[in-house]
Amino acid sequence: MPDDLRQTNRNSGRRRNLDSLARQWRRARLMKVVFAASVAALAATVGLMVWLLVWRQPPEESPTAPTAWSWSQVLRSQRLAGEAMADFIREHYPEAAVLAVASAAADAERDDSIEGATLQGLLAGLREHRGQVEVALVELDDPSGDLALPLGFRAGAFDRATEAFPEVDVVVSVIGLPLRPERMEFWRRRPRPRLLLVNAEIFRLAKLIAAGGIDAVAVRDPAFFRPRPETEAGERDLRELWLLVTPGNVAEVRRRHPNLFIGEDDDDDDEAVELPELTAPSAP
Repeated sequence: MPDDLRQTNRNSGRRRNLDSLARQWRRARLMKVVFAASVAALAATVGLMVWLLVWRQPPEESPTAPTAWSWSQVLRSQRLAGEAMADFIREHYPEAAVLAVASAAADAERDDSIEGATLQGLLAGLREHRGQVEVALVELDDPSGDLALPLGFRAGAFDRATEAFPEVDVVVSVIGLPLRPERMEFWRRRPRPRLLLVNAEIFRLAKLIAAGGIDAVAVRDPAFFRPRPETEAGERDLRELWLLVTPGNVAEVRRRHPNLFIGEDDDDDDEAVELPELTAPSAP
């Protein structure tokens, strides 16, 4: 065989060997990538299962963790929210006529929903109140079921429900505010009843509270969920859970717990409720 032909064959053989090695390297690299992706997918699946089992179906022995409460503890905390607002009313408006606003699906005799438990706690706390107590029901646009709050209601529905009781001095909504609260005629009533809220999206309301449009909002105190010193043994009292944010303390609460008011930074007010024109509130 001629020397040049033998050299060509050797070169071809070397190229085949190099190509084979390159393919093997690429195959090995691909296998590593596939293995890493499989491990990541498995870890994500296990993590999801743990989240579903541990957090979505929380144990009853961890009452101080907000995502680890039993449903009975959640309902008890809501009853306490209603009671805390009733205490506020008796202290600040001892003889005022009070109107509790709930959804048309609410049942003050049952406490197996967030709204029902809140309403029951409020009415129980007002049994000894010296002023008149009424309940107004709001028609919902989209009820969310038996165990949760309404998805939303319109400003007009809130106005119709409250205008049916023109003599009241204080309105307490256990379903928060309508989807577009700036459209409520309530703000321009003369005199305008004092407004108290439970189960409201407070992160949008700092300016409205500071302006006096809302007199108190019950929120879960972030400090309740922080780790305690080892010297403080035992479970926290659920009565310490609720913080009432008022025009008098909203600036301090916002300073201590800025995450309560996401979207209401001075440079980012897009999420804040537009400040409506406010008439003078009812006398305390």
